[in-house]
Amino acid sequence: MIPVRFALVGAVAALATGLPAAPSPAAAPPAPGLPGLLRTGEVEWPGGTFRALCRRGPVTAPDRRVLPLPGGRSVTAHALKVSRDREGTLLWSGHLAGHPDRPVTLAVDGACGKGRPRVAGEIHEGRVRHALDAVRPGMSRVRSFDTVRQTPLVRDALRLTGPARPAAPPSRRAEPKDPVIDVLIGYTPETATDTEGGADALALQAKAAVEGTNQAYADSQVKTRLRLLGTFETPAWSGAASDMDGMTNALANPEDPRYSDDWATGVRATRDAEGADLVHVLSKFTPPEGLYTAGTGMTPSLPRLMPGDNAKYSTDDTGFGAQQADTFGTHHLAHEIGHNFGLNHDYVTDPVDPDADNYRPGNFNPYYPDNHGFLPKDRTWVDIMGYNMSCADEDKCENKMWFSNPRQEYDGTPRGVALGSKEPADSTRVMNLTGPVLANYRTPADSTEAKRQALTAVPQDGTGGTVSTPSTGLFATGDQVTVTAAPDTGYKVDRWTVDGKVQPTRAASLSVTMDSDHFVTVKFVKATAPLSPIPAALTAVSPATGSVKGGFTVTLTGGGLTGTTQVLAGTPTAGGFRGVAATNVRVVDDTKVTFTAPAYPQAGAVQFATARGNSLTASIGFTYTD
Repeated sequence: MIPVRFALVGAVAALATGLPAAPSPAAAPPAPGLPGLLRTGEVEWPGGTFRALCRRGPVTAPDRRVLPLPGGRSVTAHALKVSRDREGTLLWSGHLAGHPDRPVTLAVDGACGKGRPRVAGEIHEGRVRHALDAVRPGMSRVRSFDTVRQTPLVRDALRLTGPARPAAPPSRRAEPKDPVIDVLIGYTPETATDTEGGADALALQAKAAVEGTNQAYADSQVKTRLRLLGTFETPAWSGAASDMDGMTNALANPEDPRYSDDWATGVRATRDAEGADLVHVLSKFTPPEGLYTAGTGMTPSLPRLMPGDNAKYSTDDTGFGAQQADTFGTHHLAHEIGHNFGLNHDYVTDPVDPDADNYRPGNFNPYYPDNHGFLPKDRTWVDIMGYNMSCADEDKCENKMWFSNPRQEYDGTPRGVALGSKEPADSTRVMNLTGPVLANYRTPADSTEAKRQALTAVPQDGTGGTVSTPSTGLFATGDQVTVTAAPDTGYKVDRWTVDGKVQPTRAASLSVTMDSDHFVTVKFVKATAPLSPIPAALTAVSPATGSVKGGFTVTLTGGGLTGTTQVLAGTPTAGGFRGVAATNVRVVDDTKVTFTAPAYPQAGAVQFATARGNSLTASIGFTYTD
C-alpha cells in the first residue's frame, strides 16, 4: 500500500491515528488570469458573527443574515438548514432573500467560540458566483466569477468502453433506504502548497461544496445525500497538473499506463482503506487561453449501474473524478458526481442522434433514457448538468443549482421532460434509482450513524396551500430546519402548530430545531377570513434604547399582537409585573405595535410588556438612558 496523508472527518477520525497531518502553508493570494475571474477582495468576520446560531430555541424565526462582499457591498440571505458536523463545523445553507433559485452555502469553523471564525463557501448572485476561501481566522478571500466563463470542457464525462449490456445478472446487495454516498476529496501536494490557507482551507472548502451539493439534491427531490469522510493529500502526480482526463483515467482505467503508478495506486488504496464510495481529486493549475478541462467525472459504461466485485458486471471502478482546485465548488462537484450517477449533459451538448456533430456512444442510455440535463424552450438558463454554451445567448445564460425534474417548476415552466416524451430529462428519477448503487460501492470502517430525526410538515386541513422542508424529511439531531408555507391564491397563513402547540407567528416560515421527531401543521384560511388567536411573542424593539424622559415613538415587532390594549415599561415581580403605562398604543397589524414611551424614574434595563386587558402577553428588553 502506498502511504498517503489523510485527515478524516467525524466518527471515523480514529482511523487517522498515526498518519501525518497534511501540510498547511500560507501561500500568496490567487494570481489573476483564471477564466471568468471578475475581481478579488477580502471580507472580515468579527468574533461572535455566528454565535447566535449556537443557542437558538426549539422553534424560532429562520436565520436571516447580511453577508458582506468586497467594496462595501452586502447581500441578505435566508437559511433553509443550519447544522453541525462531527468536527463542530457549522454548515449554513439557504438562498438570497427573494431568490430561492440563488443558493448560499457557508462552512464555518469556530462559530461558537470566542475567537474569530474561519468561513468558506459560495454565494450565487445570478450569473456571478462569489467563492469565499477561508485563508485565516476572521478573513475570507472572495473571488467573484462570471459563471459563463467557467464552463468546463464538453468532454468532461469519461467512459472506459462503449456501452454494452451485461452478459449475466450480478448478485444483489441490500439497498439502503436512506442512501448515503461516502466521499473523499483528495488534493495533490502542489495544490496544498499553492493554495492560500493550505490544506485547512481546502478542507473547509470541501465541506462547503458537499453541503451545497446536498442542498442541490434536496432542491431537486433527490433522496440521496453525500457524506464527506474527509480530505487527504495524494502522492505526487506524475503528469501535468492540468491533465484532468489523465487523472480520472489513471484512477479508473486499467488500460491507462499510469493506472499502476504510485499516485493512482495510492489514491485507490486510500479509497479502499477508508471505505469511500467516490473519490474526487483537486489539482491547482493556471488554465490556458480558450477552452480547457476544469473537471472530469467517470460515467459508468454499463447502461445500468451495479455494485459488486466482478468488474465485468460492476460499475464500482467508475467512482472517480478530478477537478481544478480554483473553480472547485457546488456546481463543479455536483456536476462531476452527476456523471458518477450516470447522468449526461443537456441534449444540445450530448445529442442522441448519431448523425449530430457532438454525438458520442453513450449519449443514449437504454436503461435511463431521461438521464439528461434540461434546457427550457427560451434557452435562458441551464441546470447543473447543462452547459452555458447551449443557451440561446451564452452571455446572458444563468446556471441553476438543481437537477432536471419535470415534477418541479420554475417561472411556471417544468424543470424537465417526463419519460416517454421526446428528449426526456429527469435526472432526479435516474439519481433516485442509481444513488443506492453508488452508496453500496464501499462501506466505511465505521459505518454507524447517529439516529436521524423525522420532520413532517403538512397543511392542517389538506387545502389552502403547500408546506415544504429543505430535504426529504430526515435530519441530524440539532439541525435547525426551515419549514416554508406557500398559500394558494386567495389564501393566507392563519397559524402554525408544532407537535400540537400553537406558535406565536403567522410568518411564511419558521425554524424547527431537530431535538426529536416533529410534526408541523399550517392552517390556511381565505384571505378575507378572520384570524384565529395565537400566543403573542416579541422579537424586536426599535429603538432599543431611549431617554428616561420618554416621549419618543417605539415599535414592537413579533406575532400574535392583535388585541393588545396596553404596553407597560417596568420589571417582572413575583406576582406579575410592575411598570409605567405607555400612551398612544396602536396595533398596526398582528406583527407590529407602536406607542409613545413613558418617562421612567431611573436609567437601566427594563422590559416593555404587552397586555390584553389585565393579562400580560409578551415582553422584550429595553434600556433607558440618562
